[in-house]
Amino acid sequence: MGENGEEAPADTVARVREVADYIRISKQRMLELQSGVLALREKTRSDLHLAHARIAEEAARADAAEQRCRELEAKLSELDAVISQELLAAVEAEPEQGPPALRVVEQPASENTDSPKQPPSVGEPPSGRRASLGFASPGPPVDPRRAPRGRPS
Repeated sequence: MGENGEEAPADTVARVREVADYIRISKQRMLELQSGVLALREKTRSDLHLAHARIAEEAARADAAEQRCRELEAKLSELDAVISQELLAAVEAEPEQGPPALRVVEQPASENTDSPKQPPSVGEPPSGRRASLGFASPGPPVDPRRAPRGRPS
């Protein structure tokens, strides 16, 4: 510094160069930030455009699904009406019948009613009633998985 508090010309030139460098670097940084903002705006516009397109597609799908739903509901109503008419016609055409009659079946009284009848043991001859119905005496045990199916001939 000089006598009166002034800077020397070399110091002033250095200071001007520092300020000029600072301004140049600041302008570069501003350009970088502006290009970032522009890129962000463009990306946002693109994303919004895609989102609007997706919304339109989904709205069209929802409308189509709603239309299919209405058509199916109409078919269901038609089927319901046909079924109701057919059932009503079948009920009206059927002669009215009361509840099925109950038949009383008499069972023979057992000879000894005091003690419960014990089932025959394995290997005992069949009772007269079983034999009269055509059942044979019990044979060896049969595995149900290997037993013949259907009616015996």
